[in-house]
Amino acid sequence: MRKKLLEFANKSNIKNMFKSSLMAVMLTLIYSCSKDEETTNSQTPDNLYQTEWTCTEIEAFDLYFSNPNTQVSMWYPQQSLILGTYKYTKPNFTLNFAGQCSKIENMFNCEIKGVVEGNTLKVTDKNGKDWKFVRKID
Repeated sequence: MRKKLLEFANKSNIKNMFKSSLMAVMLTLIYSCSKDEETTNSQTPDNLYQTEWTCTEIEAFDLYFSNPNTQVSMWYPQQSLILGTYKYTKPNFTLNFAGQCSKIENMFNCEIKGVVEGNTLKVTDKNGKDWKFVRKID
C-alpha cells in the first residue's frame, strides 16, 4: 500500500510539474506575441508622401498619397480612380474629394477625416463605421 501511495505521489508531482511548465511556456508565448504587435505598429510616418494603403475589408479599395500634402488617389470598388487632396498633421489627416463626391457619396462625405497609427490608417464613413487600411510596403 505504501509503495502504491509513493508511486501515486510521484506521478502527481510529475503531472503538476508538467502543467506548471506548460503554463509558463504559454504565458511566455502570449507575452512575446503581444509585444511584437506593439513594436511593428509603433512607427507612425512623419508624412504620407508616396505611401500606398489597402483596405483590410474590401479588395481593390486603396489610397495612394502621391504629392506632399496635396494629391491623394483613391481606387474605390466599381468607381475606378478618384482624385482628391489631403492635409496631414501627424497623426491626423483630412481627405477632400470635392468635385468627385458623387462617386463616393453612398458611403463617405466629400471630406473624410482619419488617423494614422503606425502602419494602420483609419477613416470613418457616414454611418460611423471604421474602415481600416494597412500600409503596403515593398
